[in-house]
Amino acid sequence: MSWFDLFRKHPVAQRTAADAPSRRLRYGLAAAAGRGALTRADLETALDEHGLLRGDPRLVGCYRYLDALAPRAAIDVESFLAAIDAPAESLLARAFAGELAAPAFADLRQRIRRAYDDAKNLKGGAVANYIPALAEADPSAWTVAFCSVDGQTCAFGDAHAAFTIQSVHKPFSYGLALAQHGVANVHKHMGFEPSGKRFNEITLDEQGRPHNPMVNAGGIMSAALIEPGKSAPERTAGMIQLLRTLSGGVEIGMDFEAYDSEKRHADRNFALAYFMRENNAFPAGADMNEALDAYFRFCAVMMHAKGLAAIGAALANDGACVFTGAAPIPREDVARMLCIMFTCGMYDLSGEFAYSIGVPSKSGVSGALLFVVPGLGGFAAFSPPLDALGHSVRGKAFAKRMAAELELSIFVGRRSWMTPHLSVAHNAAAFDLFQWLTAARLGDVAEMRRLLARGVIVDAADYDGRTALHVAAEAGREAAVAFLLRKGAARDRRDARGETPADAARRSGEAKLALELRV
Repeated sequence: MSWFDLFRKHPVAQRTAADAPSRRLRYGLAAAAGRGALTRADLETALDEHGLLRGDPRLVGCYRYLDALAPRAAIDVESFLAAIDAPAESLLARAFAGELAAPAFADLRQRIRRAYDDAKNLKGGAVANYIPALAEADPSAWTVAFCSVDGQTCAFGDAHAAFTIQSVHKPFSYGLALAQHGVANVHKHMGFEPSGKRFNEITLDEQGRPHNPMVNAGGIMSAALIEPGKSAPERTAGMIQLLRTLSGGVEIGMDFEAYDSEKRHADRNFALAYFMRENNAFPAGADMNEALDAYFRFCAVMMHAKGLAAIGAALANDGACVFTGAAPIPREDVARMLCIMFTCGMYDLSGEFAYSIGVPSKSGVSGALLFVVPGLGGFAAFSPPLDALGHSVRGKAFAKRMAAELELSIFVGRRSWMTPHLSVAHNAAAFDLFQWLTAARLGDVAEMRRLLARGVIVDAADYDGRTALHVAAEAGREAAVAFLLRKGAARDRRDARGETPADAARRSGEAKLALELRV
C-alpha cells in the first residue's frame, strides 16, 4: 500500500467539512510518515501520479523543500508544511484525498498515451501549402497535451516544440472584442451562425456581416474591434498577454517568418476585407489595413502544446487560469466563446464534431487543435497533415478516441471522470462548500473562481444559513465581497440568527462594507 493510500484511509483525511485542508494534510502525512513510508522519492512519485509537475507556480515551496533532500531522505511533516503556503496545502490535501478534477490521473494519462500512439501511425492528409512558411512543416511532427482545471498536466511527443496557432487565435480575439465592447456592439459587425461555406469564402450574411467570429472574415473583424486606436503590433502584444495570463505564464512569442509569409500570400483575406468594407461592415473609423496586419500577426503567434492545453483548461475553468486564478475575460464572455467554438469552430466539420466529440473545439491550418471540456480541462494536439477541410488528421482521430473513451460530450451528464475515488463516508459536495466558505473567509478570490467553475452555488449556505457573502463581510474581505456581488450573491439572504451580510459586517466593525451591502 502506497503512502497516499494510507493518507486517503486516515480518518481525518476522510472528514471534510470538519477539518481545514491544512489539518487534513498534516494528519494524513503524519499517518503515512508514522509507518516509515514517506520519503522525498515517495512524495515526488505521488505528485507525478497526480499530474502536479515541477514548474507549477503553486508548488514552488514544495519542490524547493524536496530539492534540499536526498532522494530517500524522510519527509519531516512540520518542516514540509512550513515550506508551503495555504493554496499548496489545499491543492495537496485535495490531490491525496482523490478530489481533483481527474482523480484517477494515472489512468487518464495512460488513455491519452494510447490514443496518442494509435494516431501517430495514421497516414494521409497534406501539409497546408498555400502559405509557404506552413508548407515547410515536418509532416511527422505529432504532439498532444492535457491540462485539467486543477492544473494536472501531461504531454506526449515533443510538447515543447513551438508552432503557430493560426485560426486557434479566433476565440481569443473574439473574447477580447467582447470584453472591450460588449455583446451588442460586437455583434453589430458579425453574426452568430455557421456559414455553411468554406472558412475563407467571400461571403457575408443577410445583414452584410461576417457569418461568425470563427471564419476568416470574422477573425479580421475581431482584429478591427480590438483596441482600434492602437497599432497592429500593440494589439498583438495585448493578444499575447491574454494568452500568457490564461496559461499561467508559459512562453509565447511570434513567428515573424510566418507573419511575413501570411501577409505576402493573403490575396483572399485582402479580398474579404475589401468586400466587408464595400458592405460597410467595419465599425466607423476602423483602419482596414491595420486590422488585416493584426490578424496576420495573431495567426503567427507561437506556443507549444502544453501551453495551449493550459489555455484550454482556463476556458474549462470559467476563464480563470488554473495556476494563478487570473481571469482576464469575464466569465459570461468565456461562455460565449465556448458556444461559438462549439457551433462554428471546426468550420464545415462543426456539426460532425459537435455530434461525435460534443465539446467546444477549434482548429488551425498549422495542424493545431484545441478542444475544451468544461469542468475537466483542455486538450491540445499538433500535427501538420490536414484533411480536405483543413483539420489535422491525427488531431481529429485523437479527439474522437478521447471523446469515446471518456464520454466527454457536454450532453452526456455526469461522466466517469467526474466521480472522485472517495470513501463512502466522504462527502465531496460538503467539502466543496467548506472550501467555498473558507476561501471567502480568507479573501482568496482565485480559489473562489475555481470552486464556482467546479459547480459551487454562489449562495450556498452552511448549517447556520451563512453564505460566502456573510463570511467575507464579517471578515472584512473587500475583494471577496466585490467578487461575490459581481457573481450575483444575494444581499438579503438571512442566516439562522436573522442576520444579512450587512448585519454581519456591522457586528464585526466593518462599517464600510455594511454600508455597501445594505439592502
